[in-house]
Amino acid sequence: MAVVDDGVQWNHPDLEANYCKEGSFDLNSNDNDPMPVYDEREENKHGTRCAGEIAAVPNDVCGVGVAFGAKFSGIRVLDGPITDSMEATAFNKHLE
Repeated sequence: MAVVDDGVQWNHPDLEANYCKEGSFDLNSNDNDPMPVYDEREENKHGTRCAGEIAAVPNDVCGVGVAFGAKFSGIRVLDGPITDSMEATAFNKHLE
């Protein structure tokens, strides 16, 4: 599954084991790494939180995701200006 949001901190201890880099992309930076870009207010956490709700692994760090065995990718698109074309690309990127 893919989290289309403001980025995903895929190296978080709750997420790293279930991260699928092959399906990930950053439309804001035009590269393959969906890592959020944090500012002084650290606002870009929503995608990471959503990924955790879905695919966090069972461990002693935090909670567990509802589909904790699922693999996930991140599509970063909501951290800057967005166009209809970017949104369409986000929902179709690495669809295979």
